[in-house]
This record gives sequence, C-alpha cells and structure tokens, in this order.
Amino acid sequence: MEWQPIETIPRNGEAFRAYGASLVDEDFNPLGQVEAVYVDGEEGYILGAIWNNYQDCWDTEIINPTHWQPFPQSPKEGA
Repeated sequence: MEWQPIETIPRNGEAFRAYGASLVDEDFNPLGQVEAVYVDGEEGYILGAIWNNYQDCWDTEIINPTHWQPFPQSPKEGA
C-alpha cells in the first residue's frame, strides 16, 4: 500500500502506520514511522506510540504526521 496524505486517515478508531519527519530519531526511529490512531474529540488529534529511551517503554503522544498507510492483514493461524 502506498503512503497516503494524512488528511485521508481512518477516523473510526482503526490503528494505522504514520510517518512524519518530526518522528525521525536516528537511534530509536530512523524511519520516522509509528503506530498511530485518530482520536475523535472536540478538535480531534492523532496519538502515536513513541519510544521513551529514558524509561525504556512506549509512550503515547499527540503527533503531527504527514502521511499514513494501513497495516497489512495479520497472518491466518496455521498458515
């Protein structure tokens, strides 16, 4: 699946892969890609899973990616 403009993200709670130059971290995220989800609210926002190097865990933060793509389908069991 090709990268799509962020304006076309799913707004139904479905997770997607997000990309943005501001997400690039040479040590922990050189590709600038994270798992993300659109959160509906008064103005709506995108939450992304960002690696927290200081505590060695994933945090969720509001992000401003420029592109997105859906995740591939999971493999079928037994395949």
